[in-house]
Amino acid sequence: MRRCDRGEGVVVLAAGWRITTASTQRWAEELDRARLAAMDTRTMYAIEGPEHVDYRGKELAIDALREDLARRRARWAMVIAHSSGAHVARVLFDRAFAGSSVNSLADRVVYVDLDGDAEIPSDPERTFGPRTLAGIDHAIFVAAEDRGRGLRGFSMPAMIAGARRFATAGELFVYDASGASCARDGCAHLSLVHTRPHPNGIRGNESYSRFGPGEVNVAWLDRAAQRLSRSASVR
Repeated sequence: MRRCDRGEGVVVLAAGWRITTASTQRWAEELDRARLAAMDTRTMYAIEGPEHVDYRGKELAIDALREDLARRRARWAMVIAHSSGAHVARVLFDRAFAGSSVNSLADRVVYVDLDGDAEIPSDPERTFGPRTLAGIDHAIFVAAEDRGRGLRGFSMPAMIAGARRFATAGELFVYDASGASCARDGCAHLSLVHTRPHPNGIRGNESYSRFGPGEVNVAWLDRAAQRLSRSASVR
């Protein structure tokens, strides 16, 4: 967690499977330099990736995060989850909107799902339940596709389903990953973090932590910023 002492919003980044804390922090720093600082972000949270791809162990300190978010009572919150981090985000939402923090988070959250893993129907916490659907102001489901090479990220069906699930409060955004020069779907999946990841989609921590100028992906962030501006003006 980093206090930026500016603005009125908070940003939570939930990284993918086995992405380290250091790599997630580096991603957060790069996004901050590229866009978040100009968006009046007061506090940032970087959550390492889950130990298991389906987050079955729920080993991360989600309740501590939920309580800290409740204390801050930010004007807006943006939760960004990539890959398996979507499970972490869903657990956070389910617990936040069920508890005392509902007054500080409800209708103030824009959720950005970056090719996140599909829901797990057998676990209510790892699904978009009624409390989550009612509490989130807007949800953007971001898929990645390189039509010329016939490549996609791993979760295109889940992104389409998520946008439909949220109905008028959700939208689908398909990122054109052709500039990444990918050779496999895993590369398209990582292109939502790094616009030039390893062509074969390996070395996930490297894609989160090693950025050249302009290589952090902000296409989806620009879209989310527009939504946040509209939501904040209404309040």
